[in-house]
Amino acid sequence: TTIPKFRTWNGSVWSGQGSLPTIGGIPNVIITKARPSTNEVMIAFYDQTKGTNTVYFNGGTYTTATNWVLSAEHAATAQSNTIRMVDFAWSPNNSLKGALVYSDKTNDKALKIKIWTADGNGSGNWSLQAATNNQLSNLGAVSIVGIPNSNNFLACNKDTNALPRILCYQSNSTPAWTNPSNQTLVTGSDTGIQRSYDLGFEMMSGAVGLVVYSDRTTIPKLKKYVPSTLTFDTTATNLPALTAALETVRIITDTAGNDIMIILGDSGQDVYSAVWNGSADQIYTTPLGKAFSA
Repeated sequence: TTIPKFRTWNGSVWSGQGSLPTIGGIPNVIITKARPSTNEVMIAFYDQTKGTNTVYFNGGTYTTATNWVLSAEHAATAQSNTIRMVDFAWSPNNSLKGALVYSDKTNDKALKIKIWTADGNGSGNWSLQAATNNQLSNLGAVSIVGIPNSNNFLACNKDTNALPRILCYQSNSTPAWTNPSNQTLVTGSDTGIQRSYDLGFEMMSGAVGLVVYSDRTTIPKLKKYVPSTLTFDTTATNLPALTAALETVRIITDTAGNDIMIILGDSGQDVYSAVWNGSADQIYTTPLGKAFSA
């Protein structure tokens, strides 16, 4: 329905079902991100009518309807209702700042961003929208992460070209976009609608970010990003070979260190893991639990 539902977990049992405010369409994608060190939550929705909405929970009583506040619709039309066209991330440097990336029209070639500034008392406000320059092809599945030790964000998308490109952009919290050097990571990623890439940062140092992606081969590729110089690697690092072509990627960062977990899924539906050593800036080879594993 157009009324999203929720339940809360208290450590032992689930609550009964509750209702959030009515949004414009039936949700296809829901992103839920708690504001660090608070009970406040930003929820982003992308619906079947290609609308982008957000609801903010103020950290109070879950069953009080007025504690869930629907913002004005960010976009009523977007690139496609079958692709993940929205993402949200909080800044690891300033917990009052969060960033929403989305599409706002059909045949959209420019990624859009708004910055949420929380007021520390359960509310906040959105910035004006900022757009990247136009890409050669329409936007595809999007992602955004906050960059540690700065108020900046890194966002990427896989476009809809026949040989999909993965392109990345950096935004500050004004917001305003910057094009990093070597921002087109690959031409010829997996052609599915899923995110055939993911991104994350060494959280304590913030000195290096990673994008791991598919180039339609059995060998996953990794490129490092240095935010201080706005530069991606020109040449990719090869990860160990999979049984079949890499199809999807998930990155989980260590919030108390600089290591990064990389999860890989191939077209044969096999799953693999590898851990990035944030001290040595390479994939662990020992111990076995951190080394590349099928």
